[in-house]
Amino acid sequence: MAHRSVHVLATMVVLLVAPVNVFGDQTAATPTHIPWTASRVTGSPEPPAPYQTQRAFPNLTFKSPLDIAFAPGDDRVYVVEQGGKMFSFKDDPAVAAPDLFLDTSKIQNLDKIPDCKSVDSTYALAFHPQFATNRYCYVCYILGYKTPARNHVKGSRISRFTVKAINPPQVAYASEEVVLEWLSGGHNGCCLKFGLDGYLYISTGDAGDPNPPDPFDSGQDISDLLCSILRLDVDHPANGKPYGIPPDNPFLKTPNARAEVFAYGLRNPWRMSFDRQTGLLWVGDVGWELWESVFCCKPGTNCGWSVMEGPNPVHPNGKRGPMPITPPAVTLSHAESASITGGVVYHGSKLTELRGQYIFGDWQTRHLWAAKCNGDKLEPYREIAMTDQRIVSFGEQPDGELLIADHQGGGLWRIVPNDAVDQTQTFPHKLSETGLFTSTKDQTPQSGVYSFSINAPQWLDGATAERWAAIPGTQSVIWGKGVWNDDKPAWPKDSVLARTISLESRAGDAASRKRIETQLLHFDGKQWQAYSYAWNDQQTDAQLMPAQGDKKMLAIEDPS
Repeated sequence: MAHRSVHVLATMVVLLVAPVNVFGDQTAATPTHIPWTASRVTGSPEPPAPYQTQRAFPNLTFKSPLDIAFAPGDDRVYVVEQGGKMFSFKDDPAVAAPDLFLDTSKIQNLDKIPDCKSVDSTYALAFHPQFATNRYCYVCYILGYKTPARNHVKGSRISRFTVKAINPPQVAYASEEVVLEWLSGGHNGCCLKFGLDGYLYISTGDAGDPNPPDPFDSGQDISDLLCSILRLDVDHPANGKPYGIPPDNPFLKTPNARAEVFAYGLRNPWRMSFDRQTGLLWVGDVGWELWESVFCCKPGTNCGWSVMEGPNPVHPNGKRGPMPITPPAVTLSHAESASITGGVVYHGSKLTELRGQYIFGDWQTRHLWAAKCNGDKLEPYREIAMTDQRIVSFGEQPDGELLIADHQGGGLWRIVPNDAVDQTQTFPHKLSETGLFTSTKDQTPQSGVYSFSINAPQWLDGATAERWAAIPGTQSVIWGKGVWNDDKPAWPKDSVLARTISLESRAGDAASRKRIETQLLHFDGKQWQAYSYAWNDQQTDAQLMPAQGDKKMLAIEDPS
């Protein structure tokens, strides 16, 4: 097991029975456990990442922001909240409050839609390239219905609004023109971007939940609008629709195909962007069980879902679309990424080392990566920051600098150089250096380190496990709270949970038990970090494994 950042405390934290009350009320006047004072588990064995995030507009906090947009010829920042409101504000760090731009509760004529009760959520905002003269913006929102159902035939909607020429700007609700509707569901997409060609690009998902994968079998089906990047000419309506089909769309003349489809085979494309210099379209696609992916989508690109999930076969014998599958430009395993957020090719001036690199992140692990662009390829990516933010969207400002929306905390953030101190030399590289045990060989815990058991332990394929909890200081764990709490962490900084995994003979003879590894979860005050210490053959100590992990053949003799 390699050491890496984790965000779920696995089974060693849930359903545990503690012999002492380390779980209590942090406001208690008297500590309810003996503090662990021998700890040396602090800092990190990894050098600090080259960058960190910094709050951009400290006075502004939004409720579950999902998107950041900019209007041509306008000096304001626009933010989309998931709950249905959009705001704008001057690009000034000292700005005190945002101005309401759109409130979906004021959208008209929803009562004329059968069974519709309101707007359920808003996903994206884009401004027409000629906004300065036509005042058009485009909005993606999802309809809510009175009758509970996972899917609604026209539940996902793109509408055009005219923006009033007032200060601060506001939409004219009566100006709404519905541009496009399609099936809503668990994976809706949706991102809106205008390409350098002036056409509107729309991302759509498979409208399903994780299981079963691709429930409508739409991944390779171009006869519907799901699992695709759509490309519309919104300036030239045709054939009774409020948009036209660009003459070079790849499936314009394909029988039974939706001519709007530009690329397909995407599961839940979460955020896309155009490289402002090359015009290439980069798309982050949220994976299923094993892989997160980034694609460079060109006309007719088949990204593989649900025949493939990145390099992993899902329905290898399923019917395929008309184009061969294009491998992702980048794949990240679920060991380091779990819900990718597509990013932006950086062309700003403040982070010179990142110029020409595709910067992207992850909602779940909260990491940021960068990969140098080489035409329509990406060179090997590298981690550039470990953040505290639920990275849900990137915004590219007119000057090329980036903003990041934090879905959980509600703030907007920038990437800046990291000033953290390198603590790799002081972090314990041997289990005996952690301060967890008075005798590492005998696994005798230090004062303040408590063993505990699990009511429903994880199946370990014949292995056994011993577990300990160590809470420094006099604070207790806030039981019932999540790991991340807006007010304060549920766990005190530098808390450690440890598990030693051992193998023994088939006869179950304890004397034949051989310790394999001791796994540590360390709460650094912001996130839980996972480390693995591999035991030596002498069974006297264990060595910290590198981030990439290690492999070792194990053989336990059967005395029978």
